[in-house]
Amino acid sequence: MASASSPPPLHLGQRLDLDAVRSLVSSVNRHVHRFLSDAAARKSLQLRCGRALAVSHQAFFEFSEHSVLSNLYWGIENIEVALQCHCRDGWTQRLAASEKMLQMPALLDEVGSTAGVDNRYLVCCSYFYLALVWKLRRDEWQMMMHLLQSLLVSPNCFRKELAPGLWRCLFGSLMSRTEDEEEVEEIARQHVRRYKDWLMYYQVVSYGETPPWNKERSGADHGESEAENYQ
Repeated sequence: MASASSPPPLHLGQRLDLDAVRSLVSSVNRHVHRFLSDAAARKSLQLRCGRALAVSHQAFFEFSEHSVLSNLYWGIENIEVALQCHCRDGWTQRLAASEKMLQMPALLDEVGSTAGVDNRYLVCCSYFYLALVWKLRRDEWQMMMHLLQSLLVSPNCFRKELAPGLWRCLFGSLMSRTEDEEEVEEIARQHVRRYKDWLMYYQVVSYGETPPWNKERSGADHGESEAENYQ
């Protein structure tokens, strides 16, 4: 049985039982909660993303390309504003605005670039921040699916910039097996696809019921949807 404090071991092809899925969701949930609770960490990542989104040195670019970068920037900013809201309506509206803005860069073709910024970076960041939106709404399944999609798009970006601590928790053992970054990325992608498949499976079989990973919330998780818990 998987430990409640650590994600399931990495064995491709092995069935993930419900305890392993709960362990995976619980581990990711704790990491995301800690990140949202750390204003300095949030600001640091926001500044790094902002620098990456700064208009490139290209002499010309399509207005629509600038719009994509702008939507990602303001989508991230709206999460920060939501976290400062003291009324439920403001919180809800800001998260809705953030989701709408982040969906635009998330739909980019992963191949190519936009206004000089690599599309994989843009899509990876978009899904990561969409995961935060769903975490704040207390929908852990949507949080997981968006976070795993972020990992799938660019394991390297996720590992080095967005969530290195969470990466180490999920895939740290891979680094001890090989130093080849491309090999590590491909193995990580295989595990992410496996995680997504089993999350989909348990979501379907629990249709109409409380999702199994929500049934045993710890006291620390209770009431996390309120903004003051992250201020």
